[in-house]
Amino acid sequence: PCISGNFREESLSLPTADHSLTASLYVPELSSRSTQRYAAVLIIPDLGMHTLDGSTKGNVGIELPTPIPVYRLLAQSLASQGYYVLRYENTTCTARTQEQTCSSSKQATSDLQSWKQALSTAYAYLTHHPRIDHQQISMVAHGFGHQLALASLPTLSTKPSMLISLAPSAFPVEHDI
Repeated sequence: PCISGNFREESLSLPTADHSLTASLYVPELSSRSTQRYAAVLIIPDLGMHTLDGSTKGNVGIELPTPIPVYRLLAQSLASQGYYVLRYENTTCTARTQEQTCSSSKQATSDLQSWKQALSTAYAYLTHHPRIDHQQISMVAHGFGHQLALASLPTLSTKPSMLISLAPSAFPVEHDI
C-alpha cells in the first residue's frame, strides 16, 4: 500500500557514536515553494521485528497474512497534509526482506542506551533542519517507544510540542534508560 500526495521521500543515513542510523524523511512538496518553516513529526518505533516501514507479520489475535507497513503509511499520510516526517529503523531488532534477526528481549533491553541515542540523533536532525520549526516537532511513539520517549525528554535541548502514544507498552523498563 502507498498513499499518494504532494511529498517526496528522502533516504538518510544519520551518524551516531557507534553506527549509522537508517532513516527516511518525508518532505511536503509545498515546502520547496515557500520560505516558511514547517511542523514535523518523529515516528519512534516499538521493540520487535519490523522493518523501517514498520512492517511485521505480528499478530493482533491472529497472524496477518501479509505485513502492513504501518510507519510508512502513517508518514505518507502526515506528509500529504504538509508535515515533515522522520522515521528511523529500530536499532535493537531489524527485519530485512526474508532474513529476520532480533536480539532476545533481555539483550534488547540491555541495549537501551543505543536505542535512546538513536532517538536523540533523529530528533536532533529535525531540530537542526532549516525548513522545520523546531518549536513544532511532535513525537508519535509506538509500543515501548513511548517509554523511551518519556525517558529521553529530560535530555532533549528543545522539547517536543506533543507526544502521541500508539499502543504504549504497559511493561516497566527493567534497566535504567
